[in-house]
Amino acid sequence: MVRELFEMARSKKNSCSPALDENDIVVLKRYGQGAYTEQLKQLESDIEECVKKASLM
Repeated sequence: MVRELFEMARSKKNSCSPALDENDIVVLKRYGQGAYTEQLKQLESDIEECVKKASLM
């Protein structure tokens, strides 16, 4: 019994996991972001744009 469990664990360790598709990658990227990440990036780009306009005046 113990030997069978050991062999099962070994075979799972050696088997390859399936490749990630595009949806999986999107989920992983989204999981690592905070609730306001997109809004903050947009705000930063808006501020940079305003600074550029102000420096041209």
